[in-house]
Amino acid sequence: MARIYQQPVNVAVAAGNNTFRNYSSGVVTKSDHCPKSIDHAIVAVGWGVENGIQYYIVRNSWGADWGLNGYIQLATDGGKKGICGINQYVMYPTV
Repeated sequence: MARIYQQPVNVAVAAGNNTFRNYSSGVVTKSDHCPKSIDHAIVAVGWGVENGIQYYIVRNSWGADWGLNGYIQLATDGGKKGICGINQYVMYPTV
């Protein structure tokens, strides 16, 4: 989250599943059973808290008709690999 505070961060997630593909609102948590097999690159742009659940705000490339106007909220408490695998491949430039 420290890096996201400075700039958007490239991340990879498991998007080829019903949890991700059919996302429309709310925070995706462990209870949504999103797989962790990476197959899609996206950009984490921020974070927030909803009903006591901290989450990443992630912009997808599927357009504004998907999710929350093109964004998804993934809980930060997803274990080592993260919700939908978001913690596995995090990349950002350093200068």
